[in-house]
Amino acid sequence: MFIRPDNKLENFKSNDLVTYIPSHLIEDFEKTGYRTPGLESGRVKSKNDCFIFVNYIRNDIIQATAEATDPRDLINNEIE
Repeated sequence: MFIRPDNKLENFKSNDLVTYIPSHLIEDFEKTGYRTPGLESGRVKSKNDCFIFVNYIRNDIIQATAEATDPRDLINNEIE
């Protein structure tokens, strides 16, 4: 369930539910899991050669604009 530095674009597909874990929170996440403050959940919209584009959920609303995210900073909740 932990961040995998070897996560690649191939590990994600459109509509997958994901969790973004900023690099400064990895150690906290390993201790407290999904209860760690500062994590963001979202849904994969698309991807390109470098990034996963995620519509994040903020204030219980899925954002209209997808944000480019490094796949190494994501956990794919669909396969956990």
